[in-house]
Amino acid sequence: MQVKDLNPQAVWSIFDEITKVPRPSGNEEGKLDKIRAWLVDFAKKHNLEYKRHRPHRDHH
Repeated sequence: MQVKDLNPQAVWSIFDEITKVPRPSGNEEGKLDKIRAWLVDFAKKHNLEYKRHRPHRDHH
């Protein structure tokens, strides 16, 4: 059995797609760009509203 075969199937199918998006480890700049792009694309394809959040960065 695969994750996408679990119920509710729609949820697990989307989860399975998300797990395939590369996400580098560490504190690399822009490390979340690919998953952000995937999520924005998903929202657009499904006519969902979305907001882009700019992370707060502390400068010590």
